[in-house]
Amino acid sequence: MASEKLGVQFRASEGLGVQFRAPERLDVQFRASEIDLVYTSWSRETQCTFQGIREIRLQYMASEKLGVQFRESERLGVQFWASERLDVQFRASERLDVQFRAPERFGVHFMEQRDSVYISGHQSDLVTVHGIREIRCTVQGIGETWCTVQGTRET
Repeated sequence: MASEKLGVQFRASEGLGVQFRAPERLDVQFRASEIDLVYTSWSRETQCTFQGIREIRLQYMASEKLGVQFRESERLGVQFWASERLDVQFRASERLDVQFRAPERFGVHFMEQRDSVYISGHQSDLVTVHGIREIRCTVQGIGETWCTVQGTRET
């Protein structure tokens, strides 16, 4: 299971940027009004939770204090809760599952550019995906929601 599923949850009010590359599982939880790290641990079930942060921009490196790099070989799952801005970059070799839930109008676009797929919302949300085979997008929210999927690419 350590290389089959990666799940990430984000909750932000202003800004969030994270990059994951790793072969294993990581549990990370952030619960702070700013960018304080509360909980980090290894597990066979991957889950990253960010709550109540103002702005956070992390790059995980295997040998550094703030993290680990993920390189996922089976499945990548992402959930977003945001009211203003997200900036996330992922790399996976199989497929990406994305769910968007927003309290107001939220648009998602998948657009192929070189070997990447870009997922962007109307509030400058950006997700860059490299080397995926399949994309599933679910948009849920109060009011208008829409999703456009274009140009998925096999590696």
